Amino acid sequence: MKEPQQDRSRRSAQQILTAAVEMLTESGIADFTMTGVSRSAGLSIGGVYGRFPNREALLREVKDDVLTELEEEVRSRAEAAPGDLRSTLTTLVTTLAEALHTRSRLFAFVFLHSADDPAMRRRGFVFHERMKNLFRDALGRHGESISRDRTTAVDVLYEVVVQSLISRTITEGSSPEGETTYAGIPPWRTYAAHVAEMSCLYLTIPTPVGAPPGEDHDLH
Repeated sequence: MKEPQQDRSRRSAQQILTAAVEMLTESGIADFTMTGVSRSAGLSIGGVYGRFPNREALLREVKDDVLTELEEEVRSRAEAAPGDLRSTLTTLVTTLAEALHTRSRLFAFVFLHSADDPAMRRRGFVFHERMKNLFRDALGRHGESISRDRTTAVDVLYEVVVQSLISRTITEGSSPEGETTYAGIPPWRTYAAHVAEMSCLYLTIPTPVGAPPGEDHDLH
């Protein structure tokens, strides 16, 4: 039986998307071309342009697909984490750190290649909104262990954890193969473990009495 046109079109679009993700994972954005994607996907260049009218349209789809996958992975791992605060934090940080590290060239594209494209830039902001809500929900299950104003704590913690992981990924994923960056960068597992530990301390140690105005206050 002949495959329906709609199914063939959907399958071809997925082939193109998969090929694009693989190319970005392997080589990053610098050498990314529609011709290369068509070759990797095993489709004609006309077939690629028939489904994605230009390079930016394909890259928008890549960014959305990759970030959606990451959001779902972190959510799934967080929901399955053991019940204590330390384990939840370790799961959140380690899941993000591993995902970003293992595909650093891909995520360097995801978090850098957005400035001139409003749709891709907006998708990045949506990612942060969703991930911060995920952090808020996960940490909210441990409210009795948190000794700070929870809203402020989650806002600060998210910036420190996620932005630092993204910064590491951009540095790693944008550096040519074999290039030395700077000394003293800890391995990602070590970094993730220490960030989770520092995050746990930040949440559970009360704000000192007499802290300057604008600081958190003990318990909400």
